Amino acid sequence: MTDTVQNNLKEKLKQVLAANGYKPGSQKARICECSFLQGAISAKPELVNECPVIPLCLISGRSILTL
Repeated sequence: MTDTVQNNLKEKLKQVLAANGYKPGSQKARICECSFLQGAISAKPELVNECPVIPLCLISGRSILTL
């Protein structure tokens, strides 16, 4: 389940970045990703348990797209 959730989040994040014209790895993309992941957790708090890598990415600043 974790891989499916993580892959779905990655795909949606890629769509958001592309729609905004942000290149992955740029400062704007990192800010956008942080907001995206915070919004996903706020909308569905059980994501923290289903995909524990999300809070780790938020805390470390590492992109979920690199995993």
